[in-house]
Amino acid sequence: MNKIILLSLALTQSAIAEKIPSGIWQQIDSNAGACGHCQITTNAVTPDILSISSNNGWVGYASYNSQQDKYMGVMQWESGKGGAYENILLSIDIKYDGNMAYLEAKSSIGNFSVRYLRN
Repeated sequence: MNKIILLSLALTQSAIAEKIPSGIWQQIDSNAGACGHCQITTNAVTPDILSISSNNGWVGYASYNSQQDKYMGVMQWESGKGGAYENILLSIDIKYDGNMAYLEAKSSIGNFSVRYLRN
């Protein structure tokens, strides 16, 4: 019985994800195209809400969903900076694994994913 309780506690602990820390993140790769200078800045606005801004003109907000172990939210490019995504609202999911963040964006005109490394 004690082994079952200990195993249950270990599984519970391993299922608890670390939240994305505030900081600057360098884009490593993207299926939307390479951008060696692209970065995002994350800021924990509250314990569960993250603001995200990029140096290529988009901003977003996401909230942490503990059931799905990811952040879920929206992003949009500032006026004049979005190209094909001008005035398009994208839904985003962000997963965090150690020092890597994985962003998936979906919209009515297309989807893309980006991988970031924390500086």
